[in-house]
Amino acid sequence: MSVQSISMPYLIPDMPSAEEVLPFLREIDENRWYSNFGPLVLRLNDQIKANHFAGEDVHTLLCSTGTAALELGLACLGLKPGARVLVPAFTFPASANAIQNCGFEPVFCDVDEQSWVLTPEIAFEALLRTRIDAVMPVAALGRPLPASQWDRFCEETGLPVLIDAAPALGNQRVGKHLVVAYSMHATKAFGIGEGGVLATADADLIARARRICNFGMDGVGRVVVQGTNCKLSEYHAAVGLAQMQRWPARQLKRARIETAYHAHMQLHKDLWATQSFVDRPPEHDVLVTLPVRNSR
Repeated sequence: MSVQSISMPYLIPDMPSAEEVLPFLREIDENRWYSNFGPLVLRLNDQIKANHFAGEDVHTLLCSTGTAALELGLACLGLKPGARVLVPAFTFPASANAIQNCGFEPVFCDVDEQSWVLTPEIAFEALLRTRIDAVMPVAALGRPLPASQWDRFCEETGLPVLIDAAPALGNQRVGKHLVVAYSMHATKAFGIGEGGVLATADADLIARARRICNFGMDGVGRVVVQGTNCKLSEYHAAVGLAQMQRWPARQLKRARIETAYHAHMQLHKDLWATQSFVDRPPEHDVLVTLPVRNSR
């Protein structure tokens, strides 16, 4: 008996058209400013704060990728070489890659069975078993992590927490003590092709990250710290500004699709289960678990 394969596209980008981006490209032509914290990047940064962090007192930095945002956040935590960073085993490779790229050691742990994420309780238990110098929880599948609980973890342990919230821009809160890294890859809910956002309530940390991402230079061109080059270009900001104009309509579309999926799944609860949530559903993925059935 032949088996027919079925292709089901997943994570399909929904990007602005060339016509929607064109007005911003013309601005770049007029400004003759192409990188190095140009006017479009600064405008996109302001709009992201206003739209995705409404009601929060946060400082943000836009950079070239979500992985770059993770590495910048790690570099600003004040960790010593070889520091051990707790990270869930259920994550994307970028989480561990960023830790290793910064000269630190990833310490993998399991996740909560219901939420599929590293919780403060799991992190507390890990501290009893081994040395941990920092924690990197992951907003798996876009599920927002409880910022207040992780703030309390920071206060009680004195350890820094950097949340890998790659798919959760507009969904994951920042809190008082946390550093959060987001991705703007084309497959994300707010996709611009490639890009990242680093967010925290700590203005000094963002200032350090800004220097690091610009070759370690300060505002007058002096190299004051070891750095790299991971700035966001004006061209990616042009796509981001066009995407921001589409954001309200895209959110409504995603909400309708998500509601339809959940409505159909409610009719067949015996066939699958979804990830449990504390706050609200994700705006990135809806994954399900299927029961294991004996074929005999």
